[in-house]
Amino acid sequence: MSTAEQDLAPAGVTGDSTDLRSRVRTRWHRWRWPVGILVVVVVAVAALVVLTPRRSDVPLDVRNVGGDGARAVAEVLRRQGVDVARASSAQDAARRAGSGETLAVVGGASLDDAALDALAGTRADLVLIAVDPAVVARLTQGRVALAPDGTVPTVPLDAGCADPDAVAAGRIAVDGATYTADDDATTCFVLPGDSAAVVSVVLDDGRRVDVLGSAGLVRNDSVTREGNAALALRTLGRHDSLVWFLPRNPALEGEMSGATNPGLLDLLPDWARSMTLLAAFVLLGTVLWRGRRLGPVISEELPVEVRAVESTYGRGRLYRRAAARGHSAAALRAGAADRMARRVGLPRSADGPSLVDSVARATGRDPLEIASVLHGPPPPDDAAFAALIHQLDQLEREVDRS
Repeated sequence: MSTAEQDLAPAGVTGDSTDLRSRVRTRWHRWRWPVGILVVVVVAVAALVVLTPRRSDVPLDVRNVGGDGARAVAEVLRRQGVDVARASSAQDAARRAGSGETLAVVGGASLDDAALDALAGTRADLVLIAVDPAVVARLTQGRVALAPDGTVPTVPLDAGCADPDAVAAGRIAVDGATYTADDDATTCFVLPGDSAAVVSVVLDDGRRVDVLGSAGLVRNDSVTREGNAALALRTLGRHDSLVWFLPRNPALEGEMSGATNPGLLDLLPDWARSMTLLAAFVLLGTVLWRGRRLGPVISEELPVEVRAVESTYGRGRLYRRAAARGHSAAALRAGAADRMARRVGLPRSADGPSLVDSVARATGRDPLEIASVLHGPPPPDDAAFAALIHQLDQLEREVDRS
């Protein structure tokens, strides 16, 4: 090779870049399946962690599936199209709940003046369930008060009022506080002495406040008694959005701190968690080391290519050679009848007269003419067979245009 030829041939550069691309491609083909499996595992674990619903042991929490929780009512409301959201504070509850929505204040925890001011300033309708008497008095503008020594007996109580929600419930079976109210309020499930287990008032600004004296109306272990569920669902599901505010109770602070159930790894001792993690890495390494590595797919040319239509042509030639015009005509008529039945909305199980009537109405033809085309005798010769094919094709076209 001359000097000029050596100058014009960049052999080293081209060869090195080609070899590098080849090595990268080879390694990618070798590692793509292990990498893909690893990505799938990571995504699955992340999705499991994110999508696993958190549960709570706090009484009257909508995440609590225990007997003292309110998960059942919340889930039924969600299935009925109500958006149920939890609020972490009175300010958060007032911010989340707006006009045309429901804000439920649940539980007997006391609230400070700032929290009461925030709840009193909301534009949402209020549902007060077994709350502190001071909360009832403030949020009803003093129109509802705790009855002196008023408690709901253990026997069921009838509605005894015209409120649609109470009438739908019929009777309730709960225990809890009872209330007295002014003359403008609606009192339901009234006890002797004019105290009531359920009171509804409409404030001066048009907002409705429902006061329910018993938490048993929403508890998982008592919501199915008598008409408890009907009253709870109708009262809480009056609007499409419900904000559930469960004030923190200092007496239950210890329970609140351990509200969430421990996960699976939390139930294992420290050495077991470490061994489980190590075993997972060892298993992954073994899969990458000993796993089967598939090479690229190799396309192989077939010695003979047979088009799908050739089988149809071959069958037609056999019918023609055997002069099986009757069999061929029956197959053509059956296929045309099936297609036309679908177009006119008949099931495949429809009988011949039903199909003839439907096709006649769709095309405006004489039913006898259509019956002759679809169910007539076999064609005696090739000319009659060709005419039948034309008639079937024409009939299908007319059905398509109808």
